[in-house]
Amino acid sequence: MFEFAVNRFRRLLPVDVVDIPQVEPGVTTFVLYIGREEHLIAIDYFDFMHLNTRVVENCSLYFKMQHQEEGYALANVLPGGYVAKRGLLYEHLPPLRKIRDAQQFSYDVYGRFSLTFQPEVRHRMAELLSNQPDLDFEGGTKMVVYSRHLRDVARSRVCIDVPGQGPLCHRLLDYLAIGSCVVGIRPKVALPVPLEHERHALWIRDDLADLVDVCRKQLTSPRTREELARNARGYFDEFLHRDQLADYYLYSCLERLR
Repeated sequence: MFEFAVNRFRRLLPVDVVDIPQVEPGVTTFVLYIGREEHLIAIDYFDFMHLNTRVVENCSLYFKMQHQEEGYALANVLPGGYVAKRGLLYEHLPPLRKIRDAQQFSYDVYGRFSLTFQPEVRHRMAELLSNQPDLDFEGGTKMVVYSRHLRDVARSRVCIDVPGQGPLCHRLLDYLAIGSCVVGIRPKVALPVPLEHERHALWIRDDLADLVDVCRKQLTSPRTREELARNARGYFDEFLHRDQLADYYLYSCLERLR
């Protein structure tokens, strides 16, 4: 899953991918050689906030996705950012961005998600948005193929983020990468660089009481909406694109381990 990081590291330093006994799945490990020293590095992409303590104890640095907001009080554990679910996103990103930039929208509000995770919140979101006759809402809880989902994102004025198995959901990466106006519950996680309310996304109340009103406001405020969309794309390109994320891992290793 993290070949992109290992390959980018190899431009500058020797790297070996290794497997070590793990209590739980969801952790990639590799050895980074800095001078004569070997450092075991881990990237934890497991969708829960707890750490794989056996791996943490043996690592020089441990990058944790779904990193809890208050931290872990362990000097070797750093926020790991988040990655797109599939490489298909990168393959189709240029035409998807072209569609979004044309602003020939098919839908006012888009949100499509299964009920596998956080079913109460997701069902309530879909119900609230579907029951608004003045909103052209596309989505709900019926899934479609991933490429169709991406095209629908690009053709929507506002996109709804939902919590996943952890606070962060892969749909958020899709929205940011394409450059969407994102509305959702604030993911209570630590990222290498925070996502800012009213700059990169619009966070609503956990009880969804303002969901519909926030969406309506963005539909009548195209200048604000499109500024948010541009900022979202800029955030992705600068901090969450896989190349930038790999460079962040490498910089952190060199800064802390040399």
